[in-house]
Amino acid sequence: MASGYGRYGEVGRCFPFFIDLCECMLKADTPDQCNDYREDYKECLWHKKQLARKYLVDKEIRRRKKLGLPIPSDDEDENGQ
Repeated sequence: MASGYGRYGEVGRCFPFFIDLCECMLKADTPDQCNDYREDYKECLWHKKQLARKYLVDKEIRRRKKLGLPIPSDDEDENGQ
């Protein structure tokens, strides 16, 4: 990963986040100052926040189906239109 090369030879998908984290660490007085960059890099690697959000959405869909409530479609905007 740290080499910068992805699976097919081009830049890896998380390498830009890794570079941002490294640059922050070089400039920072303490490692805590780079927590946002660290979070972004870890999310790129493991998708934990994305998976947690998907789990909550799926759980809400199951709840609505069980109660017989309407389920918004993907093409509806936030206003329900």
